[in-house]
Amino acid sequence: TIGRQLFSIFGVFQVLFATLQGISGGSDQITRETRGGTLGLLGLTPLSCFRIAFGKFQAALAQPLMVVLAGTPVLAICIFLGGVPASSLAWCTGLSLACGALGAGTALLCSSCLKTGAGAAISSVVILSLYSIAPVLLLLVLARDYSNMQLVIGIISCLHPAWAMGLVMNGGFGPAWLSLDQWMVAVPVSFAQALLLVWLTGRRLRVLLESRSTLARLETLLFP
Repeated sequence: TIGRQLFSIFGVFQVLFATLQGISGGSDQITRETRGGTLGLLGLTPLSCFRIAFGKFQAALAQPLMVVLAGTPVLAICIFLGGVPASSLAWCTGLSLACGALGAGTALLCSSCLKTGAGAAISSVVILSLYSIAPVLLLLVLARDYSNMQLVIGIISCLHPAWAMGLVMNGGFGPAWLSLDQWMVAVPVSFAQALLLVWLTGRRLRVLLESRSTLARLETLLFP
């Protein structure tokens, strides 16, 4: 039906746009501080490096959240046209936010490792693209027959939001104990992966702040 076709089109665009907005929001969070010379000021706050990174992550996540809020009425109209169950709005919203969180977390980590926001954004797109393509190689290695392929795809879809979305949109592909519920697992798993990226960003921030503190002490000793 036209409702299902429109929902599939707008749903895919929402997930992609939310991911790109997450990357856009996170790619310049740390590099902007470095360019402005205010990165050292973060070390003067009573916050831990993880809490600083988590605050940056929350700021970056606001952009994909706005995409989801703007796209919800459009998806609701598609459901109203028929052919799409109302529950589809739940998985599309959840997976959009999950992809946005992964994009923001990846871009935030790249922002702490690179010098420019553009470089962080490009690196994030490449990393997430490889992350989406890598399961195909896993399928070629592990899925020797159809039953193994079902099992591997079902497990991958529990770990990867894009694969979970493809599974749900295609009516399910996997063993009965996994079918059509992968997105419920993929959403919290994706947020856990994003938080891991935030934690790694906090570790990277600690290294950056300690190095700047050491340089400041050397400058004080050499040029009193």
